[in-house]
Amino acid sequence: MFCICGAILQWFSSFWEGVFFPMYFYGIVFICLFICRAMKSDLMVILDNSLYSINKDYTKERLQCQLDVVKNITEQRLNESAESTVGVMTLGRSKTIKIVSPTSNKNTIYSYLHSIQRDEDIHGGNAMLISRMALKYRTNPRQSILLFLGSPIDDDNLMLTIESIEETLSNNIFVGVVLFGEALEHYTLFKSAITESTDFSCIPIEPNQSFMEGVSTALKETVEEIDPELELAIRRSLEDASTPNQ
Repeated sequence: MFCICGAILQWFSSFWEGVFFPMYFYGIVFICLFICRAMKSDLMVILDNSLYSINKDYTKERLQCQLDVVKNITEQRLNESAESTVGVMTLGRSKTIKIVSPTSNKNTIYSYLHSIQRDEDIHGGNAMLISRMALKYRTNPRQSILLFLGSPIDDDNLMLTIESIEETLSNNIFVGVVLFGEALEHYTLFKSAITESTDFSCIPIEPNQSFMEGVSTALKETVEEIDPELELAIRRSLEDASTPNQ
């Protein structure tokens, strides 16, 4: 990327001379810096692994829909920039205790996704806090948290989640919330309780709608589907890794 930017600057420096050069020079510098800035990113994804995630009302199990999207995001972001990172954790952590802090190691991410177990208790506010702390010492200019919520949660848990989102936004971290399943009933509250911001997005996904498109809207970027052959290779690799040696 820096080589490309340097080539652009060199071409303009030889082409534009005199009084017009400074304007074009600074314009190209700005564009190059913007491109480099836009490509580097740190993302934490929070997955809903509650017992409700076993439901198959979204063409496949809800948890699998989330996992497929995370794989697509991981491939896309890490292929775009080696300096980008993706981290993952779950809303329920009594069984899936570990988290994956933002990393550029795809195998670490995929192994974690393959190990996720269903949980009875989920805590949105706590998950948001942990994700925010995981991003605290990252240096990439674009930081974001993607929260999946497809389960009903009580009022106290819901308000703690909203408060944690607002605190995250105050730290200049983008937050995208994807609501589906039973959590669709919380959409109005999320939209009304959280101060409108360009760094916040809340998207409802109905059973007849695409998870991929919903997440693209929530993150305000295009998330492309992973190549089927690559998806198959990843699945087989994870299955082989989890099979004990005979």
